[in-house]
Amino acid sequence: MPVWLSLLTFIAGGLAAYYVAPALNVKFEQEKIRSGFIAENLRSTNNDTSKLLNHLRRVDDAILSGDKDKLNLSLLKLEDLVTALQWRAVEYEVIFGNDRIRSLVLKYQNDLTALSNEIRRGEDISPKVMYCRALNFIYSSHRVLRFISREAGLSLSESPAFRIPEGESCDPSAAEPSPVEQGAPETGQSKE
Repeated sequence: MPVWLSLLTFIAGGLAAYYVAPALNVKFEQEKIRSGFIAENLRSTNNDTSKLLNHLRRVDDAILSGDKDKLNLSLLKLEDLVTALQWRAVEYEVIFGNDRIRSLVLKYQNDLTALSNEIRRGEDISPKVMYCRALNFIYSSHRVLRFISREAGLSLSESPAFRIPEGESCDPSAAEPSPVEQGAPETGQSKE
C-alpha cells in the first residue's frame, strides 16, 4: 500500500472521528433521552389513568350509597387527574407532532373532556352515561398508548389490553336514562 494512500486513510479516519462520531453520539443521546421520557410518560399516564378509573368507581359507589361528602371528594380528585391527563396529551402531540398522533390526541382529549363534563354534573351524574364516557376514554387512551409504544419501539401488542378494535366506541346518547329511570311518571306514549 502506497504511503500517500495510508496518509489519506489516516486523515479521513481522523476527520471522521472528529466530525462524524460526535454527531452520531449526539443523535444517539437525543434518542436515548426521548425514549426515556416517553417510557416515563407512558408509566405516568398508565398510573394516572388507573387512578382515574378507581376514582370513577368511587364516584359510582358514592352515588349509589348517597354519600355526598365522599362524592365531592372523589369528584375533586377526578378533576385533578383529568387536568394532568389533558396536559400529558398536549406533551404527546408536541413530542411526536404528526397528523396521526394529532387525530388520536384530539379524540383522546374530546373523550376526556366529555368524561370531565359528565363528572362536573356532580350529584346529577348518570352512572350509565359516565360509564359510557369512561369506556370511550379508555378506548382513546389505549389507541394513544398503542401509537406511542410503537413509536418508542416498545412491544405492547401482545398484551390483551391492547386488543381493542380500532373503531370501537360507546354511544352516550344510548346510555341516557329514560324518563322512567329518572323518576318521571310513565305517559304510555312512545318517542317516535
